[in-house]
Amino acid sequence: MNCAERSQTRQDPGAHAPRTRGYPVILTAAAILVTAGLFVACGSGTVPRAAPTATAMGSAPPPPCRGDQLTAGAPFFVGATGSQGGGLRLWNTSNAACRLTGTPIVAIRDASGQILPVANQPAPDRSAAPFTLPARQTVPASPSGDGAGAAAVEMQWFNWCGDPESRPLTFVLTLSSADTVQAPTTSVRPPRCDDMTKGSWINVAPFVQVPSH
Repeated sequence: MNCAERSQTRQDPGAHAPRTRGYPVILTAAAILVTAGLFVACGSGTVPRAAPTATAMGSAPPPPCRGDQLTAGAPFFVGATGSQGGGLRLWNTSNAACRLTGTPIVAIRDASGQILPVANQPAPDRSAAPFTLPARQTVPASPSGDGAGAAAVEMQWFNWCGDPESRPLTFVLTLSSADTVQAPTTSVRPPRCDDMTKGSWINVAPFVQVPSH
């Protein structure tokens, strides 16, 4: 029997049902189900489904940034009640996007190439989500100028009781990928010595992305 014949011969079962209380309701519900079944059978045979969207499917994030993908601007620090506070920015100048996450390990190298005895400490109460640096970013002329879209890391250096004339210094950042990025500077001075009995340390915040305008 085709769909047209079914439609013509289909009758409401409730019309011939006994007048027993409740039965016509049950049979009418059954008729609705039968009718629904006929509509499905006479249709395409499949229930239409929305195609998965890019948002639903998701996309794999880019790989972690390598050291050779990033260009660091010169660190910029200012005096902050005896310490030196500031940071630096990084741009992805490669041809592929990459992902930055976490807090870098910062080492400070003096003019002779020696690593200064400065302990790393995470900046208190700081956290940040991973983010993507787009490819082919442009490095501005000034390291403290417009850094929209760049990666930034803030630092605060305390209690240097070593040679105050160990400049020029180079800040060496170790990324989560274990690669390093070097950022030389001629302007940053070590902080003052506040306590000869204590070592020197630097607070380092996680990478963040400078907001775009």
